[in-house]
Amino acid sequence: MNKRLSLSISLLVIASFLLTNCGPVTAVPGVTQTPQVTPDVQVQADQIAPHVVEQDPPVGQRLELASGIRVTFDRAMDQAKTAEAFTLLDSQNEPVPGKASWTDPKTFSFQPDSKLKPASVYQATFSTSAADADGKPLEEELGLEFTTIDALAVGQVFPIHDAEEVDSQTNVTVIFNHPVVPLKIKEEQTDLPQPLAFSPEVAG
Repeated sequence: MNKRLSLSISLLVIASFLLTNCGPVTAVPGVTQTPQVTPDVQVQADQIAPHVVEQDPPVGQRLELASGIRVTFDRAMDQAKTAEAFTLLDSQNEPVPGKASWTDPKTFSFQPDSKLKPASVYQATFSTSAADADGKPLEEELGLEFTTIDALAVGQVFPIHDAEEVDSQTNVTVIFNHPVVPLKIKEEQTDLPQPLAFSPEVAG
């Protein structure tokens, strides 16, 4: 009994000693991440030079011989300065005479005074004197290239040239290298011009 009592007292003394020397548990501070702030960069419109957003005919499409060209900028332009800054040069670097106009404050048009040459390359240029409505000029000279369509030519004929013993009921078919009349339904084709002449004359 005395041994058990002594053992209990000893355990109580040890426990009291441990509790006395153990301080309060200190929490480990967590790592706080500072959120990264993305700078808000704003570019004012007046800091960017005007530029072309559309051209007609578009890149890759050929220019009709009697058609003009149209250039659309990203903003309203100074019409007088921009028109004066424009030049259209032919394949010999000779200026093409024509009339400049504006279909709206952003869209410049140029109509040559006469038909262009077929299968030829033309260079349209705006010098740096072209400017927007607020006076902001082009950063550099702007050049656009246009290629005209080929001259009208016969691509294929049926029956073939110099064919013999051709059936009198055979239709004569001539295929050109590009359209010569508007596409219409059969009932409306009687109003179209007749481009073929036969010698001797043939009814049909």
